[in-house]
Amino acid sequence: MLLKMGNKYGQHDKSGQLQMDLRRKDLAQLAGTTVSTTIRALAQFEKYGWINVNYHTITFLDEGALQSFSSV
Repeated sequence: MLLKMGNKYGQHDKSGQLQMDLRRKDLAQLAGTTVSTTIRALAQFEKYGWINVNYHTITFLDEGALQSFSSV
């Protein structure tokens, strides 16, 4: 869901990485989850090195890993 939203609402930066500006509250509402669940999922994806979260900006570092995760 996160990757789909990134592709729909995000933009590529100068280096070609996909970035999406979205508050955690809004992300949770769009995903149909609670804010705390969203925060935990983002923290886990960041720990794996798949994304980087800086305030309201999510940078997708490994789109392939996120895609593979969603296929599980």
